Amino acid sequence: MEQVGQRINKITVNVDKNYDDVRIILYRTNTKLGELTDEDLNLPSFTESGVSINAYKEYCKDFVIDFIDKGGIPGFYYEPKAEGMSMKYTPSEFKSGIKGYAENILADRYEFSFPMTEEVNIIEQYKDKYIKDATGVFDCLLMQYDIKFKIFGEIKSGQLCRPKTIEYNGDRMAFNITNINRIIKQSQ
Repeated sequence: MEQVGQRINKITVNVDKNYDDVRIILYRTNTKLGELTDEDLNLPSFTESGVSINAYKEYCKDFVIDFIDKGGIPGFYYEPKAEGMSMKYTPSEFKSGIKGYAENILADRYEFSFPMTEEVNIIEQYKDKYIKDATGVFDCLLMQYDIKFKIFGEIKSGQLCRPKTIEYNGDRMAFNITNINRIIKQSQ
């Protein structure tokens, strides 16, 4: 499907801790297309969030991607830039990649593990048997709370996609620190 409008393929989040100032910059390749603040998007400030700087940056980036995808910035759409390093994935490398994304969100606050219970559905493979297209469901266990939730992952055209969705007790939600904290509060 052809996207209409201007493509945004890179989003950076800069946080100045001294002034509690947040700048979210939108790019197409190396051209700056615009800049937003936490106030523009009605987001909590970094100090109000109570999370690590990495988790906060991931949250802001996820929020802006979702905002753009839902038409929040007319005339623009988000399509990430292909990663510079080419990597080929086996099912175990797929799991490791998803675990790496989970570390960006969880590692500063929670101890977690990935039990050996993943479901990987390989849709298409390259001739050398590496994954071209696949979906996967990976169990993630927050060890100090004994809470298990599912992370949904995907490989498209050989590229590992950032996991966007989790499921807990049958409810699907965005994969971000706010929803992880909500799950913990619900379980107590």
